[in-house]
Amino acid sequence: MKIVYIIRHAKSDWSIEGQGDIDRPLNARGYKDAHNMGLYFKKKNFIPQAIISSPAIRALTTALIISEELLFPKNRVQIEASLYESGIDEYLDILKSLPEEVGSVGIFGHNPIVSDLSSSLSGQAIEMPTCAVARFSLEGDKWNSLSRESIKFLEMITPKTINLT
Repeated sequence: MKIVYIIRHAKSDWSIEGQGDIDRPLNARGYKDAHNMGLYFKKKNFIPQAIISSPAIRALTTALIISEELLFPKNRVQIEASLYESGIDEYLDILKSLPEEVGSVGIFGHNPIVSDLSSSLSGQAIEMPTCAVARFSLEGDKWNSLSRESIKFLEMITPKTINLT
């Protein structure tokens, strides 16, 4: 069995006029939510063996903060350009091409794609707020077998629903 964590980036800062979308950083709440989500992952022992992020600053920063809380080496966070301004197919292609020895993956991206992907895989409407995680289990041991039929939606985790105590 394999585990997939589909993660939307934390809340971003829109205050810098004229800043390019890809360069938007996190705001204060985004930093707090990302740290708390990382602490929650650690508490629940949700430790991805691979972390893949969009190159957008807000997504990559979210991935790096969560990685830091998990003691996951930051130099092993993979940046995948195709996760920015893409579609479901690009996310699926990345997941299906993972090496079989990887048992779990965190993939960090953007809405509406992460909500659309989670909805497509789960067969139910899922709207992911910022810093939300959709957790899935893939039956079997082959990433390239990932499909609606081979994956099971386990839970949605949001900054508002986590309990760190």
